[in-house]
Amino acid sequence: MAMNEIRQQARKSAVERVARMRQQRADLVKKQEELSATVMTALAERDAVIADAERRAGAALKELASCGLSLAQAEPHGATSSTRKPHAW
Repeated sequence: MAMNEIRQQARKSAVERVARMRQQRADLVKKQEELSATVMTALAERDAVIADAERRAGAALKELASCGLSLAQAEPHGATSSTRKPHAW
């Protein structure tokens, strides 16, 4: 093989390898972006469910308080300190 042919073949191989590597990186980035979107969506859904549950609990506690029950009396009897957390209401 002449030196020119060897050089052309080497260049072609290098270009193909770079193209494969570029495609692999692009595929990886796409997969990471898709997984990130899935995580963000799931967290947003979780936050919405929690916000709704806290809103409903707050409304029920306010109604109990308006019926004459103190918040200490309205607290669920089975709750332990590990299940209680500060409320935003």
